[in-house]
Amino acid sequence: MRLSKMSVVKVVVIATLSICLFNLNMPPLLISNHIVRAATTLTVNPPGLPPDYLNNAYPSQTLVASGGVAPYIFQISGGYLPYGLSLTSAGVLSGTPTQVGTYSFTVTAFDSESSPGLGSRSCSITITALITVNSTADVAYGGCRPSIPICTLRDALASANSGGVTINFALSGNSNCPQADSAYSNCIELNTPLHITSNAATGGVSIVAPNPNYVLISGGGEKQIPNLSQVFINEAGFALSLYNITAGYGSTGNNNIIDEDGGVIANYGTMTIDNSVIEGGIAQSASAQPFDGYQPGEGGGIFNSGSMTIQDGSQLNNNTANGSTGFPSNPSLGFEGQRGLGGAVFKIGTLVVSDSQFNSNNAVFDHSSDSFPATGGAIAGQGGSIAISKQHVQLQSIF
Repeated sequence: MRLSKMSVVKVVVIATLSICLFNLNMPPLLISNHIVRAATTLTVNPPGLPPDYLNNAYPSQTLVASGGVAPYIFQISGGYLPYGLSLTSAGVLSGTPTQVGTYSFTVTAFDSESSPGLGSRSCSITITALITVNSTADVAYGGCRPSIPICTLRDALASANSGGVTINFALSGNSNCPQADSAYSNCIELNTPLHITSNAATGGVSIVAPNPNYVLISGGGEKQIPNLSQVFINEAGFALSLYNITAGYGSTGNNNIIDEDGGVIANYGTMTIDNSVIEGGIAQSASAQPFDGYQPGEGGGIFNSGSMTIQDGSQLNNNTANGSTGFPSNPSLGFEGQRGLGGAVFKIGTLVVSDSQFNSNNAVFDHSSDSFPATGGAIAGQGGSIAISKQHVQLQSIF
């Protein structure tokens, strides 16, 4: 009994991102009375297919097979390509994506042997929308579209509600930065917080700058503006990622507003802070309203009751959780107005910290006759979990 020649097929994808996985499921081929198992070797080098942005021409990729008998034929044998992309039988992947999302699919290659060798590979491509902010004004023009080319950060976030969106910046420097902020090339001074409503199920929204000194997104505290604003409020069910962003100088609890959580950021959803800086935030106790108003300032920089990751060189600097001088704490009555909780972070949900620094954050206790102390110069919390990993995490204290 003679076995027909074994075919070895090698597939190479010219790409830049490692998101393809080997799939060496090789079904037997039945030829006459003989069973020949196709021996398949697939190698992707570099191993993956790059992501792309909505309505941007995809960087053409070529699948190359070797080890069998040319010519090779390629086809999608499972899943779906991003809308607007196509794969030719010669292995050329190209097109312009028309919908955001992450698309998983399987590519199968056949050689030209009489008993063809075949090999499959599972891949994925992520398509996100890209919105470029070109104005530092805190105004909702209804822009970021051809008819209104001015695009503010507030407009960009309003356009990102569907999720799967990346926001970047093309700013040329401006006089909006006060002298105290001369380290920054651009400053966006907020009048009210930026509410994130980008669906986490479709990838949420990512805000990306070239470096942490490129843009400061500020609640106005460095200008000593009386009515300070928080910077970001990420609602439950939504997702926000910051990369190379500096956000700071926000405050809560001003003008008797009972919202004492998170001087710079209040997170109730899913959030990642990556190589970014959160600084100069103040969590005030809203002390003007009896009982309910005497809640402590929680999280000078960040209040987290969702899921948060702080990583890769991020810093939380000079944030403060203040207590109140208006009324003594009395837990037996259900309020505790004087205790500042978590100078940098107050967390109820899940907090993961790696390769980050927490510097000069404070929890302040303002009522000298009260016996209840301030809590957590760096991190304070109730429930949830804290995971701290890697070697370069520096904290003042954890309570």
